[in-house]
Amino acid sequence: MSARQTGHLMLLALAAALLLLLNSLIANNEASASDKPLLVYSELSEDLSRALLQEFQEKSGKKFEYRLLDTMPVAGAEVKRPDIFLASRETLTELAAAGALLKDARADDDGRPAYLAGEEGTWTGFCYDPCVFLVNHAFSRKIGQKNLLSWNDLAGRGNMSVSMEDLGSTEETKNFLAAFASKRGEEATMAFLNIIDRKIVQYAKFPISPIRLVTIGEADIAVTTRNKVIKYIEYNFPAYVVMPEEGAPAIVYGCGLSAASSQPKLGSEFSAWLSSSPEAPVAAEKAGYGYLFFSNTSEPSERVWVNLNYRSAVKKAALLDKWLQNVRFAAK
Repeated sequence: MSARQTGHLMLLALAAALLLLLNSLIANNEASASDKPLLVYSELSEDLSRALLQEFQEKSGKKFEYRLLDTMPVAGAEVKRPDIFLASRETLTELAAAGALLKDARADDDGRPAYLAGEEGTWTGFCYDPCVFLVNHAFSRKIGQKNLLSWNDLAGRGNMSVSMEDLGSTEETKNFLAAFASKRGEEATMAFLNIIDRKIVQYAKFPISPIRLVTIGEADIAVTTRNKVIKYIEYNFPAYVVMPEEGAPAIVYGCGLSAASSQPKLGSEFSAWLSSSPEAPVAAEKAGYGYLFFSNTSEPSERVWVNLNYRSAVKKAALLDKWLQNVRFAAK
């Protein structure tokens, strides 16, 4: 064998050894990543978050450890960053703007508008909690169910009593106001809420209060959300739920992959499952939650109203102040 042939064989052997070493390093890295628990920051309740993660494992056949984080980690070298975020649209939008989310090609697969799926695939909306009317059955028999299907019906009918949460009491109620004004316009929203204000029995401090007033007959209608009321709807319940036909303000929840994730592939698969699988809404329903999942509803996206125009805290506070001055505490 010539020296040239010997050298060639040695190069081939060296290349093969390097390839084996590279494959070994990749395998070790993947094993190391899979050995780490998937860190999940979730703004959903703990039992619902666990139900969704466990259902995904069961249906996908992927077994992995996970750890739930209910507080957003602050900056610091020793801080463990989440791999995925299950959070409201507002939180995910802020994270995306800060460059904290990974662009995921799968996020655009469902063709939802950017306000429900993030810019450039940074997050994917998978469920939402829409505002609904809870209508007392006795009142409904007086006016007829067909006469109370929309926000316009709520404003147009004179002889009725309404209960709802104070719009300044929580971030959720502030988002209701911002989403309504984004959809209907600020002046039209204030005019509408002025009409409703005259029908208000009580601006409630607690989410359960409007529901309770309707069930005991002290209010005809409650403006609440589907998730808050669904657990009470059962046989002989003295009220029923109406989804306003024009659409309604909603809290949208989505999944975003952390730019610092050690397990982006697993996170991407879980995100895709949440947004497209018929199994996710079943798991949520079994856990007792009333969120609507985009994978399991024919509701057009334009009927899901979100805050598009009052994103900054300053703008949102100015809108609330306008409601307080012109509606809530205006001279009657």
